[in-house]
Amino acid sequence: MKKTMLFTLPIVVIFSILCTIPSCTKEEYQLANSCSTELSTKEQFAELLSAVTSNSEELRCFLKKEALRQYDKDYDVFYPFVRDKIVCGEKTFRDCLLDYVDEKSLLKIENDNPFLTIYVPDWEWLGAFSVNDWDTSNDDVFVGIADNNSKHRLFSNGAYFGTLNEGEIPNFPIMIIKDNERMTLTQPATRAESLEYSFVDDAFDNSISTRVTAQEYRRYFAVNPGSNYVSKSDFAKISPESIAAWKEYGDDEYESQRNLVYFNAKKNENRGLINPKIRESIVAIKLIDTNCIEEDEKDPHLHKAKKKRSDFSDEDLLEEIWSEGNLEIKFHVTTLDQNNQSIVLCDNALSVKPKDLFDVSSIKCHFYHKSTFSPKEYVYLPTKSDLVPKWYYLPDVLKLDYWNLSKESTALSVYVYELDAEITDEVELNESLTKQNSISFGAKIGGKYELNFDFNAPTSTVTHKYTVKKGSDKLGDIVVYYNDYIIKSETTDKYELNYYSTGKINFIIVPLK
Repeated sequence: MKKTMLFTLPIVVIFSILCTIPSCTKEEYQLANSCSTELSTKEQFAELLSAVTSNSEELRCFLKKEALRQYDKDYDVFYPFVRDKIVCGEKTFRDCLLDYVDEKSLLKIENDNPFLTIYVPDWEWLGAFSVNDWDTSNDDVFVGIADNNSKHRLFSNGAYFGTLNEGEIPNFPIMIIKDNERMTLTQPATRAESLEYSFVDDAFDNSISTRVTAQEYRRYFAVNPGSNYVSKSDFAKISPESIAAWKEYGDDEYESQRNLVYFNAKKNENRGLINPKIRESIVAIKLIDTNCIEEDEKDPHLHKAKKKRSDFSDEDLLEEIWSEGNLEIKFHVTTLDQNNQSIVLCDNALSVKPKDLFDVSSIKCHFYHKSTFSPKEYVYLPTKSDLVPKWYYLPDVLKLDYWNLSKESTALSVYVYELDAEITDEVELNESLTKQNSISFGAKIGGKYELNFDFNAPTSTVTHKYTVKKGSDKLGDIVVYYNDYIIKSETTDKYELNYYSTGKINFIIVPLK
């Protein structure tokens, strides 16, 4: 039994040897070639190919790609089939070779070797070099010869490098020049460019395989989760009162920006009249909980997308994976009056398309190809784990009813539900409402009331009953206080808006006129 050895030159040794072999120009290679008349034409091609590939990353990429095609079910690059293929720009593989050798010499090589083949091996199973892992950005590449000699000659950078003994397996990038035993001539000709070929057996023809080939990969997409930072110019159009309040109070934790919005009360001026035109408004939401995307057929859900012959565009695919229907996100906002009776300021639902609430980071794809004569098929299998929640700014804000701060609590209890639109049965729930009275009104002087603000006022809770559709998902609850920030900070061109989070949904609420 022959002993197989890994031929692994230490990196330092390879580098030092290669440094002594400068990259060849066309003129330098031709000069060297004039001293190589003892080489066979197959060896001349190996020497030529080593010069060209050492100086062209595009050609290295081309040869790797062609080898991975496995046109004959091996990692062979059959020269007659690829010689006129484009490598880059308008330059063919043969043009690349002619940069280093004259037409007469190349024709001699082609005519002497009608089955000329470049084999790029996959020896990963031996722990050696593999075409699959070839880093073509590295110009260190060797070219050898498959022959009957016990010592196989190696070329690099257009020059003789050394030999490999029989049974030694190189562990560095290498291409092997050989004849292709899987091809035969169907019509011999006097010129290499006129030869016609066929496979010795159809079993070697990878293009007519009757087996289904399947590939699995992930298709990636750009995502934009957005943020609670908004353009200053855009925000000025909807809430100039909030901007004025920010400029007046800033992030002073002992003052409330809403003082200016609701009472036109400036800093250190505790006098004003309530503006009955102001409405707290939900302007944006971010649904964090992907469990709202159901697996059944009733509610909006993700489903498999299939297409034959050609693949989806990004836009079409991201549309196709969603079923019809919208998510219904209901905001139930209440406060308490002086007698602890609940006052409902909002009991409305937002109807939103799932694709407006989630971007898709990637989707698993199964690609099937049975044969040349059957269509390709792309099957995409999206899951909830592929979703990326994003901020959705409502085209029509959800305005609450009038918050009468002279008679009602300065705390709003916000409960959020994802409704099950298909179910008509209802269920009664308990909701805990928070009460705080942080504003008291004094005498009216000069047309304005004296205002006393106590942002450390105690809170209390009251439980009330609320009816919601059975099967609806509660997305959490949170309290919005009068003295909470509207704007938290600013940059050169944006405002950072305060947002609230239940853990399952985030939302931004802003007082608007």
